[in-house]
Amino acid sequence: MYKYFCRIPNKKERIKIIRVLSLELGIPEIKRKLSVYAYHPNGDEAHISFEDKNIFLKFSLKKNEKEAKSPNDKIELKNKNVKLIFKYIASLGFESAVIGKIIRLKFTHEQYGNTTFSYDTFIGDILNVETVDKNLFKKVDNLLKALGHTLINSEDRSTLTKEVDKSLEPIIDKYGVLNFKITEYGDSVALDLKSSSDSISSRIGNFSNDYSFHEKPYSDVVDKELLSTDSIAEKKLFTPVSVVIPSYNSGETVGKTLLSINSQDLTDDQMKMVDVIVVDDGSKVAVKESISHIFGKLRFKCTVIRLEQNLGLSSARNIGISASAAQNIIFIDSDVLLSKNYLREHAVRLSLIPNAVFVSFKKNIEKTDSIAKDLIIQNGLEVPDTFNDLRVQRLINKDSLGLKDVLEDTYVEILCDSDYFKKFGYGRFIGIYDLPAMVIGHNFSLRRKIVEDTNYFSKNFVGWGLEDTYFGARVIANGNFVIPIISTGVYHINHAPRSGSEEKKHQELIKNLSTYQHLLKREL
Repeated sequence: MYKYFCRIPNKKERIKIIRVLSLELGIPEIKRKLSVYAYHPNGDEAHISFEDKNIFLKFSLKKNEKEAKSPNDKIELKNKNVKLIFKYIASLGFESAVIGKIIRLKFTHEQYGNTTFSYDTFIGDILNVETVDKNLFKKVDNLLKALGHTLINSEDRSTLTKEVDKSLEPIIDKYGVLNFKITEYGDSVALDLKSSSDSISSRIGNFSNDYSFHEKPYSDVVDKELLSTDSIAEKKLFTPVSVVIPSYNSGETVGKTLLSINSQDLTDDQMKMVDVIVVDDGSKVAVKESISHIFGKLRFKCTVIRLEQNLGLSSARNIGISASAAQNIIFIDSDVLLSKNYLREHAVRLSLIPNAVFVSFKKNIEKTDSIAKDLIIQNGLEVPDTFNDLRVQRLINKDSLGLKDVLEDTYVEILCDSDYFKKFGYGRFIGIYDLPAMVIGHNFSLRRKIVEDTNYFSKNFVGWGLEDTYFGARVIANGNFVIPIISTGVYHINHAPRSGSEEKKHQELIKNLSTYQHLLKREL
């Protein structure tokens, strides 16, 4: 095993190295770490380390070295209330600490091992190379030498510790206020800071949706800003995705949805990484019959699951998840058409950012619109020029249903007013909408693990509305960001209400709103 590291002080060199590794090893994953080195006046040390949501504690006792644990022993803490943990540490006399927040790009490969790039460590920006592959080691070594750097054996890292800035900061001040660096980290990964309640609504109220720290590492890998309107230029970047499509009496449109997937700007090899599951939720005309004319033309694996009776959106999605193969999952409706860059824009972000649900916006069109013609779809659809999406702009009538009432008709621009949702945390409302309402079922994506941790889609909702919002609420309560992707989007083909009428749809929404409000009071 080759274990080496190198400090990379130059931004251009850092970006070049990261992009070479991304093409060589695949898309890395962005990870967060917080290190707190707390000191006792008698010389003892306590190291509290946070790796995403995991917390570890290790003591180094100078006066009782014989009784102390090995320096490599650390205890994993199960209590997730960060403030109580640090109050306890401070009560033992460890009142001041050196605190460092680190962002890492972690490249993981079964054959190569782990290689990480760490931003803003105590000794600067660091590349750690741990690999069993001699050719990869030489490649990285030669790249660094060309830039005037040398890989150093990891055992020699201790020679740099004398350069560490050991400026001490209070862990908790005299008023009981926890150090801002710790609270910011806790908020960003949804660790409990203060609440005695574990209800979903309480957890949402304590969660910040400020995902800003993802922006720099994302840009370093992709050469585009996370919130750019431009498509990803590097066409080699792609990872496997599963697309789950519930379909109920949508025979006129579901074939067009599949054609829009078929016309993605991906190579044939990349299309083999796409796994599509259509769940026919008891449609009067079987989906297989509706798409028989295009089924043999598809460049991707497509599985159609036929349910003999209508079970509803939640059940259909859950069945689709169970039949899917990839770790990254995209949910779309059977009446949307994807822009030709859609799958790449979602797949790359899903691989880089592990704790987020990604949403794109829609433009409504009529089924007679030229965009909805098969020949046009087959050529690949450009990103919509405008969006008819409540998350971009919406006039809210004073009698609109929601968790909040508005006293008069109100025009809102949520995307703008919340700085791309970054200021939409802590239970904030804009009009009648909050952060969970930004997760809308017609198109969004996330990792399979998030779905499993959320316990899939709830079957408590009957008919139209709020099953997706409740899913979003639990995803957020579990500490996952809601991030918009504005470089791609979908076209939504307008249709008559699946409920049968607008009045019935409205009645379903009223019942589901009551169910939603009740469920928010439950513990996660």
